[in-house]
Amino acid sequence: MFSRLNAFWKAVWRRGRVEADMADELRIHVEAYAEDLMRSGVPRDKAERLARLEFGGMESTKEECREALGLRLVDEFRQDVRYAARSLRRNPGFTAVAVLTLALGIGGTTAIFSIVNAVLLRSPAFNEPGRLVIITLRNPSLERIGLTAGLADLGVSGPVFEAIRGKARSLDGCALFSDVSYNLAGEGEPERIPAARVSADLFRLLGVKPQLGRTFAAEEDQTGRETVVLISDSLWARRFARASQVLGRKVLLNGSPHTIIGVMPPGFNFPSGPELPYVAALASTPVEIWRPLALAEWERTDATSLNFAMLARLRPGYSPTQARLELSTKAGQVMGAGFGSDGWTVNVRTLQTVVTRAVREPLLILFGAVTVVLLIACANLASLLVARGFRRRAEIGMRLSLGAGCPRVVRQLLTECIVLAICALPPSILLAAASVRGLVAVAPIRIPRIDTAAVDVEALGFACLATILTVVLFGTAPALVAAQHELARVIQGSGRVAVPVSSRLRFALVVGQFALSVVLLVASGLLLKSFVTVARTRLGFHAENVLTMRLTLPHIKYDERRRPAVIEELALNCSTLPGVTTAAAVSSLPLTGEAEGRTVVPEDDQRIKIPPMLRFRAITPAYFRALGIRLLAGREFTANDRGQNPVAILSESAARRLWPGIPVPIGRRLRSGDDRWMAVVGVVEDTRASGIDSDLRPYLYLPFWQFAPEEFALAVRSAMDPTGLTGAVKSEIWRIDKDQPVTHVATMKQIVADSIAARRFPAVLMGIFAGFALLLAAVGVYGVVSCSVVQRSHEIGIRIALGATRLEVLADVLKGTGVLVLGGSVLGLAGSFAVTPLLRSQLYGVSQFDLSVAVASVIVLIGVAAAACYMPARRATKIDPVEALRCE
Repeated sequence: MFSRLNAFWKAVWRRGRVEADMADELRIHVEAYAEDLMRSGVPRDKAERLARLEFGGMESTKEECREALGLRLVDEFRQDVRYAARSLRRNPGFTAVAVLTLALGIGGTTAIFSIVNAVLLRSPAFNEPGRLVIITLRNPSLERIGLTAGLADLGVSGPVFEAIRGKARSLDGCALFSDVSYNLAGEGEPERIPAARVSADLFRLLGVKPQLGRTFAAEEDQTGRETVVLISDSLWARRFARASQVLGRKVLLNGSPHTIIGVMPPGFNFPSGPELPYVAALASTPVEIWRPLALAEWERTDATSLNFAMLARLRPGYSPTQARLELSTKAGQVMGAGFGSDGWTVNVRTLQTVVTRAVREPLLILFGAVTVVLLIACANLASLLVARGFRRRAEIGMRLSLGAGCPRVVRQLLTECIVLAICALPPSILLAAASVRGLVAVAPIRIPRIDTAAVDVEALGFACLATILTVVLFGTAPALVAAQHELARVIQGSGRVAVPVSSRLRFALVVGQFALSVVLLVASGLLLKSFVTVARTRLGFHAENVLTMRLTLPHIKYDERRRPAVIEELALNCSTLPGVTTAAAVSSLPLTGEAEGRTVVPEDDQRIKIPPMLRFRAITPAYFRALGIRLLAGREFTANDRGQNPVAILSESAARRLWPGIPVPIGRRLRSGDDRWMAVVGVVEDTRASGIDSDLRPYLYLPFWQFAPEEFALAVRSAMDPTGLTGAVKSEIWRIDKDQPVTHVATMKQIVADSIAARRFPAVLMGIFAGFALLLAAVGVYGVVSCSVVQRSHEIGIRIALGATRLEVLADVLKGTGVLVLGGSVLGLAGSFAVTPLLRSQLYGVSQFDLSVAVASVIVLIGVAAAACYMPARRATKIDPVEALRCE
């Protein structure tokens, strides 16, 4: 077998030498036979002639040898390729349309595949990533009463970690981590650096080593000894110019000195937002500093402090399900004692699943949509090939009449398809590369690892595979149809040659294009309507002309008594800047994520058996005016609220939840976290918390004098474009503290736009795909109607000669298109009803079976089809009867 393959390989790539050897061998055989004849007494001339007669024609013998080596198919393929190239060069219009159609379908599909591959298919660049799992807690009973604010995944507490570490048979090690951030001061402008507290085993579990220095030792993961840090490659380059002497240098984090002991490799930023269990749908700035976890005493003992995420590595042979069953027992005992409630379970998910779960469904939907576009492009190509086969019926008929078999003709036509596909591959790759760059640039930041998407080797392989499948699936049928002409009618040259099979195939292809286009139109219409609904949702505040930025006053530098005064001074100074109407501070802005929660107990009300958990914000008095939040009852906070009598303001939904049936609970008292009672002095409008499409959470507002967190946001309202105030506001901040970092500078309109970016991205892409589908369908119906008019030119000419009006001819041509549109619409609506349930999780305020969207999609399709077939139909009305009859 190997020797035969080797002979074939040499025959293909060393053709000249093989031909020369073949000629020499045949000549030697003839001469040897002639010599045998001469030895038997035959004269030389007669012996040579008899030898040549014995061996037959030299060329026919060579042909038999070539066929034995398998070279005949190679020769025929070379001939077919040369002929296909000449044929396509003689028809530049057909070639350009076919190549463009293929490039559009394959390029778009390859672009989306590149993103899906980078985000969903490619495993994290860690050691044996399939065994890495994220462990979270869950308690359905607490979810039902609202104590966990609807979160399905909760973090892990220190006691749970201690109960699992080293005691679980299913785990080969585990590590704890949490997100944090630090003020980095020193040379250059102060920065707020995203960081992580990690246990010492984290890097061993991941299988990652620093490019400089070392990771944390076990003794450094203890309280009081955690003054060492690792830094990222980007921070090393930005702040230290990649100096090799960075090891051992001191950096000030929140005013406290820390020693750099290592630099992590480029691209390593674990854990970023997607790895954190209860913010898995968000993405944070990549981590640039790692600090030992060093659990405090209260973190080791408080089971209710679910502030950590847990990474573990499964032992070989154990599945996440087996680990979940074992860990649920251990964690349930600890959490039951801490919360005084049962029902605690453990979720064990692979790291890849956790990182991608928020974007998996949208990306797969987009990949399905672009695959539909590819199918439409392939159907369009098949329709073009059928029409081309009809125009070449005389040529194909002549080939068949001269003895070429049907398989030979089909092979030649498929070779043309292969040449077309090869021509379409380079523009497809260029289109895919440009599309990937564009999609990465406009994609919302919530898509993890999308910045690594590129048209790499895997994407090129996918493009080649898609091209091969396109040729095989959509080039074979047109080739078979084209090779089945009736020879007699073709040779007779009849101008009325009808090809029913090709006509039916083309009509079926157009109906299929219409049906797929309707599916895409309905899907894109639903996503667009959902996006519009989200964009029009009531926010509860006015985002115009508001500038925001975030600051952090670390407790080492600002204690709890000094911090409120600094915040008040800053807000007051900013409010006096030119162009500023109001300035205020708040612990967390709307739409930027869930705020901290507290259980709240209303005074003397037995109707609420289980205290609800309310999200709370600490604010300065002018906050509601700065954000344009309506005061529904009572008053705002004032400077007089600094006294010993704590006060609070409730959101509208919080007031209804605490005191149902009491429209204005002004003067009522509530307690939260301690024994101090707070008097309700106002009720304000509800605002969105973590996104425009999120529920209206009940909120409790407290003055900064009662609770001043380290991290807060500054909101500055202006009478004009607020972006021009950035420099002045920063100057006021640095006048108070020159080492204070200012981060997340953005207008509230930008925050609103970012909050709906995750819905805008798929809606826009789906709309683009639907537009491409309509364009391809329009090209398809145009080609079908044009071909039909050419085939029916004799019939139309006779009808006009017998008195048919141009309007009747136009209506007759359009009637056929109407049947195609009707069939495609019915099939498309049926397909959309089967597909739209997959969009359920991506819709907001829109039914998956929205009638208005379905009707609008059909109307758009009818309009596009009418516009596409109008020109060929109008051309049919101008057929000259004399010219049509003269063709006979």
